Amino acid sequence: MLHWRSAALASRIVYAAVALWALALILNLDQGQFSLDGFVFFTSLSNLACTVWAVVSLVVTVRDVRREGWRGASSPSPRVAGYVLMSILVTMLIYTIVLIPTVPPEERFTPEDTVVHVIVPILTLLDWLLFTPKGHQRWFDPLLWAVPPYLYLGWAFLHHALGGTFAGRDYPYPFMNVDEIGWGGFFLYVLVLTVALEIVAYLIHAVDRLLGRRVRRPAEALAT
Repeated sequence: MLHWRSAALASRIVYAAVALWALALILNLDQGQFSLDGFVFFTSLSNLACTVWAVVSLVVTVRDVRREGWRGASSPSPRVAGYVLMSILVTMLIYTIVLIPTVPPEERFTPEDTVVHVIVPILTLLDWLLFTPKGHQRWFDPLLWAVPPYLYLGWAFLHHALGGTFAGRDYPYPFMNVDEIGWGGFFLYVLVLTVALEIVAYLIHAVDRLLGRRVRRPAEALAT
């Protein structure tokens, strides 16, 4: 990772601007409207998390520059950063692997979908790799990161049971449509997605531990 807050500051200005742009698209502000309807989807919630994270990271970077100078690393929380990254990467993977095959070719990778499903995830990954301190995650953090997606599933079914819809559809995603695939099909999908989610989560954790060790070794050598 880079220990230059000047680079982090420039990168996070871009990251925050793009994340805010994605949020504006989700809110339909580009069409001169304001709608919260998109926030019934996990994609929108994960992009909202990235937007909040990007803005807070930018503020923390500016604060640390003023307090400690341009040399060093800045992050609101290296452990929470792992969740934000996992959440948006899973959003991207579900879009590209699960959802894209179910939509007509002309509806794939529209400008809005590309921003919220591809560009924001890539910027989040780059910010984590380059500027987030490593070696602070706990072994159980990836298990905790799975809680919000499960809470979303529970909320989505409750929303459906209360008569709510998802942009005119009964279910937000095909793998939740128990009317067509049955509960057995749903639980099978959830099992597969849980395994995939935890694979992504523990890959993030493994990279965090590996890069954390690489940072500590030179520091330990200088101390001896």
